[in-house]
Amino acid sequence: MKKRWKKAMSIMLVAIMVAIQQPILAATKTDSLRIGLTTEFATKSSLKVSDSKILIGYSVTNQYKTLATLSSTNGFTFIPTSKYFAKSTQTYDSYEEAKMMADSLRKNYNIIAYVGFFNSESISIVIGETGSSSTLKTIMNQVKGAFGLSFESLGADNGHRVKLTGSEDTILYDGSGENGYPQVAPVSKNEAGDKVLTLGSKSYRGRLEIGRYGSTSVTAVNVIPIDDYLYGVVPAEMVSSWHEEALKTQAVVARTYAANKGGFASDSNSSKPYILNDTTSSQVYKGYQIEEQSTNQAVDATKGTYIYYKDSLIDATFFSTSGGATASCDEVWAGDVAYLKSVPDIYELEPEKKPWIMTFTNEMIQAKLSAQGKSVGTVQSLIEDMRSNSNRLYSLKIKGSSGTLTLQKSAVRSYFGTYSTKFKVIKAGDVPDKVTVLSGNGKQTTKRIQSSYILSANGTTKGSDTDNEQFIVMGSNNLSNYPKNAPQKVGTYYFAGMGYGHGVGMSQSGANGMAKAGYTYEEIIKHYYSGVEVK
Repeated sequence: MKKRWKKAMSIMLVAIMVAIQQPILAATKTDSLRIGLTTEFATKSSLKVSDSKILIGYSVTNQYKTLATLSSTNGFTFIPTSKYFAKSTQTYDSYEEAKMMADSLRKNYNIIAYVGFFNSESISIVIGETGSSSTLKTIMNQVKGAFGLSFESLGADNGHRVKLTGSEDTILYDGSGENGYPQVAPVSKNEAGDKVLTLGSKSYRGRLEIGRYGSTSVTAVNVIPIDDYLYGVVPAEMVSSWHEEALKTQAVVARTYAANKGGFASDSNSSKPYILNDTTSSQVYKGYQIEEQSTNQAVDATKGTYIYYKDSLIDATFFSTSGGATASCDEVWAGDVAYLKSVPDIYELEPEKKPWIMTFTNEMIQAKLSAQGKSVGTVQSLIEDMRSNSNRLYSLKIKGSSGTLTLQKSAVRSYFGTYSTKFKVIKAGDVPDKVTVLSGNGKQTTKRIQSSYILSANGTTKGSDTDNEQFIVMGSNNLSNYPKNAPQKVGTYYFAGMGYGHGVGMSQSGANGMAKAGYTYEEIIKHYYSGVEVK
């Protein structure tokens, strides 16, 4: 007996240890996200869902419960309302039952009456919709005792009441309570076999929650399963015709980013309706109409796959083009992140964003500083103060008649609006394409690239392509740019750069280059994020 007990205990301990060692999984009860549709459908005076039939219900503990099916020949309009209302103290088990009673009140007492939604368990009747509390009291007295009903005032506008109107139905809902905002869902499939809702000129999978969230306007939130969301992210963030391994890489990176940043939740929250939105401040999401077969396949092929560092989801940052090497986190933002280190990006040979040159004068620089509330007087010179390991401009000094301002890290980019911080400052009198060449006998010589000749693989030589604004030279672990010309006028500067974006994490152009070179999506991910696991 003792031996059996001891053996059972050892089995239990092993089971517990195995459970503890399992990675923290991204999803538990649901895999849905809440996406703020801020590009087109935020802070509006009204929003319209043009579908002729919709479901309406509530998400409670991440499970959707339908309360009614609504029909309308001209779609459904959602508007904020600040009117005075009263609601019945009686609640109803079904929408249909409440609607019949509201219809009876309207017919017999010639008042405004329709159904009110206040949470998943509270379907009521609302009356009033008037501009004053005194008028509301008159209406309440008018129907006092009607059909055995009693009413209580909802009080002044609380910033959460929305009126939904269709050709056959009107509903007042109030999202101020826990899980207070209802969500609408599609009823039938389209010709492609997908269920979507049409909001304005766009279509979305999943559900829509349209609320006020304490404001005087309405905003739409897309409540959507994560992979359905990714169908509208991957083609918005990466060219859909790129290599399939690059598309898979983007799918896993975007999935990890969303799960880590947004968390899985579908219930409404009156004070914080969403964490992720559909812009570059999260990741670009354009809904159903942008979906492509190639990108949907990439999402499906990587279903359930995330990126972890020490069993926790990573902050999977990414950007368009590195310019030859990615940046460590501490080169751009505050703090050091173990998996966000600078790595060579030498496969970025066909960058989505090409090398660039921006021109600034002393006067333009003064205006840029003034827009940020800064001044150094009359600008006199720009000095490249420090470069990072990835050859980005880490620190830039601006000297003026009344002082010196030093910009560092991301401020270098944000003050001037440059595409990246991987740029050189070229002034009048510089020879920007001068390089040091090591000959076969070990002798070093200095010469200009535009006066050089290039030896091709077959042994022929040709002159440099002087039609280009810049010459790009590949080193062992980075690319370097050399502008062809310098500005002629003193007080004018060329910012000659490469790359596009903050530079931390995965380069989309580099990922496509690696995929074309034969790397798998897992290998690409592990290149850009140091020490991670893909599982």
